[in-house]
Parts: sequence; structure tokens; C-alpha cells
Amino acid sequence: MRSDLIQLSASRLRPLSPEPTAVAPDLRLLPGIRAVLFDVYGTLLVSEAGEPVECGRPNGDLAVCAAFEACGLAPCPLDTAAAIDRILCRAVSAEKDLRRAAGAPHPEIDILDVWARVLALCRMEGLVPAEAPEPDLARLALVHECVANPVWPMPGAADTLAGLRARGFVLGIVSNAQFYTPLILQALFGSDLTALGFDDGCCAWSYRAGIGKPDPALFRLAADGLRTRHGIAPGEALFVGNHVEKDIAAAAAAGFRTCLFAGDRRSLRLEAPSGIAARPDAVVTGFDQIPGVVGETAAAEDAGRPQILA
Repeated sequence: MRSDLIQLSASRLRPLSPEPTAVAPDLRLLPGIRAVLFDVYGTLLVSEAGEPVECGRPNGDLAVCAAFEACGLAPCPLDTAAAIDRILCRAVSAEKDLRRAAGAPHPEIDILDVWARVLALCRMEGLVPAEAPEPDLARLALVHECVANPVWPMPGAADTLAGLRARGFVLGIVSNAQFYTPLILQALFGSDLTALGFDDGCCAWSYRAGIGKPDPALFRLAADGLRTRHGIAPGEALFVGNHVEKDIAAAAAAGFRTCLFAGDRRSLRLEAPSGIAARPDAVVTGFDQIPGVVGETAAAEDAGRPQILA
């Protein structure tokens, strides 16, 4: 993992506070929970955009300017930057369309591949000088994301993770993400994911799998890890996320118990565009409420059960 990109993330991001919602918590106790898995954008992180690589962001032109500057490319006028941002959006959409046509209903892109194609198109169209050096694509994509989608740890997240870890819960992540997402998490939480208590074998990242939420298949990857590494069934795991369709409905379809995180108005998504019905098992508006939902320590619930570690 590139330490320079972690440091770059930390230098580019500033504190953000969640905006309260009018949603009432539903803090019913869910017995038998042995693992807790989380969404990232809008759940572990306060997120202005809700998730990575969304098109049509109001500061997309500024993000392009900052990314070019960070990579030592020539300064980019705002109108040129806006044109490049539109090319990026079209390239993301085109790549997803290709993958859907190949049979993936909810495909994920690799942002590094997309940026490589975008820069090639920009050179052809004269938006980037043909003689300009090839930039560090990882640095470019990371800075673009930090400006286009500012993020910050959700209040109470670090303490709650530490508490769950100390009480014996297995921790995991299922998230629409890109290569920079784990780097940003490490930059903002001050430790790598393993030190924070997450089991990488129980994490499912869309950019690694090539599929994204709301595909239940992404959740099944995490479920496979829970089962093979810890002997935990999906019904013994709680998934916490802020999106009714992408998090609650998809996790439930894979057999997880679900908890809607309704702690930030900007990223809370109560609508299910597909029309699918989804009712969470619990609703929280702050991380400090999660321990009350999962109840007693996982170690006590797991007493007498062998753990299966890969």
C-alpha cells in the first residue's frame, strides 16, 4: 500500500459534519449477532457525494484542475477542466454499459483504466498537450476523488469499531469503492484496516470483484469469508448501511440481518428505485447506538463454537 497516497489523502481532506435526519431510531435488540459489516460512503464516512465515481458533481471541474496540478501537468482552465470531467462521466457510463451488455447487471469499473482512456481521448482532442508527460494515474485519481467527494470519519465510528472489536465481533466491509477507498480509510482513521479490526477475508470491495451494490453477489463474497474463516452464517451477521436498496435490500437478499444508518441527511437514501420492498431489522442515527442493537459480546454468544480460520 503506497504510503505517499495515504499521506496525500490526509493532506487533501478536511473535517465534515453529518447533517441530522428526521428518521426515528429503531433500537431493537438483535440476538445472536457474531459479526458486524459496514458500508463505507455515507456510513463509516461522512460523504458529500454518497459514493465514489458518481457523475454530475458540481465541483467536477475543480477536481480535474486539482488532480492535474498534483501530477505536475500544465494548469487547466476551468472550461477545459469541465470538458474533461464530462469525458470522464461518459467514459464511466460507457464502461458500465459494456459490462452490462456482457451480462453483469450491476458492474463496477476500474477507475485507473478509465482515467487512462480519458487522458488518451483528451490528447486526441487537444485538451491535454500531446507532449505532456504521462501522469501517475493513482495520484491523479485519488486527488480527483478527494476534491469531488470530500469525506471524513462519521462521528463515533472509531470508538464503536474499537468497542466491537474488544467485545469479540468479527468486522467486515461491503462497499462500492475504488483502489483509493482503503487508503482514504487508513489516512482518516490513523490505522490500516487490519489494525482497526477488519478481517480482509470478510470484506468485499466492488472494484476488486467487478460487481457493485445492489448486486447481492457482492454480499455473498463477504458471507463466504465469514463462513469459511469464522463459521459464521449470514443470519449471524449484521450489515450497517445508509442506502435502502443498495445496502438493506441487497444485504437481506444475501441472508444478512440489516441496520439502516440514518445519521446524515446528505447520504441517506430511503427510496428503492427498483421498487423492491426492504425493511431493516434496526435503524440507528449514530454509531454509539450500534452496540445496543447487537447486544451481548460476540465471544459469549460464540462460546463452545469452533472458529474456522483460513
